[in-house]
Amino acid sequence: MSLGQIGQNIAKPAGQASAGMGSLHHVTAIASDASVNAHFYSQILGLRLVKKSVNFDDPGSYHLYYGDHTGSPGSLMTFFIWPGRRPALRADSVIHSVGFLIPAGTLELWQKRLANHSIAARVVVGSANKPHLEFSDPDGLNIYLCQDGEALGASGGGAEIIRIAGVTWNCRRPEKTTPLFLNILHYQPAPNRSADVLTSAGTPSTHIGLNRVTDLQPHSFGPGQIHHVAFRAADLHEQAHLAELLRSGGVNVTGVQPRKYFSSVYFVEPGGGICELATDGPGMSVDEPVHMLGTHLCLPDFLEPQRAEITAALPSFDL
Repeated sequence: MSLGQIGQNIAKPAGQASAGMGSLHHVTAIASDASVNAHFYSQILGLRLVKKSVNFDDPGSYHLYYGDHTGSPGSLMTFFIWPGRRPALRADSVIHSVGFLIPAGTLELWQKRLANHSIAARVVVGSANKPHLEFSDPDGLNIYLCQDGEALGASGGGAEIIRIAGVTWNCRRPEKTTPLFLNILHYQPAPNRSADVLTSAGTPSTHIGLNRVTDLQPHSFGPGQIHHVAFRAADLHEQAHLAELLRSGGVNVTGVQPRKYFSSVYFVEPGGGICELATDGPGMSVDEPVHMLGTHLCLPDFLEPQRAEITAALPSFDL
């Protein structure tokens, strides 16, 4: 049975997807040390630290955002910093790994760059006979770099990251998880790829690799693990539309959570992966000008009265 034929209890929505619908907005993972995390993602991978904030639901811990120069949706990799937490059992992670898109012809440059920082990376030939580079961050988070067949990079094909390319997903219940991606989030079977790769209809396109692992055990989150994946919704109207489609398919969805830089609703897909629908706006520059992004501790308005206590409790770190 093909991916498009299973799980027909989730109906395909009417109307066309918006430009970004279904593309990834951000990926949020867990790290153990802010300084080590910032050094790896900003100095080695070359992403920009675009926001230094706190977990709005746990203001005693950092929430760090990395991305392109403006922190645009689709470029964002974010981290909850949980010092002292036991490392994750990544084999039982539902959301297994995150991929970044790099310019065409730069795989060897990246391999050398990582080797210069004593990071072991291996070239793996994936679906459609396309090679990608696999390695881990300091907490053991699974990362892969895949090449864009068209983009040459701002510096003529240098070792840079363009944006988030996709994620891989360990599916406990593929017969229910896959239709959710296909029929609500506007993913579709990827052309010229294996049957277990989906690609978004939105622009820019992102992919989800589906690993059919049905014996995953319940786990608690820890460093080295992806906590959740956020999908793009252009605005609150589109977000509400998608949330209602999910509810109609039997998926529990939270109310709207204001996250200052975007508004979010959350749901858990049938296999246990935590997902988010995040609006494109208002964006990272709502409380810092673009040239100053990531240079101050930024808090939501409701936490500003506690700034002194929060600042005193957080460990300091430098890039």
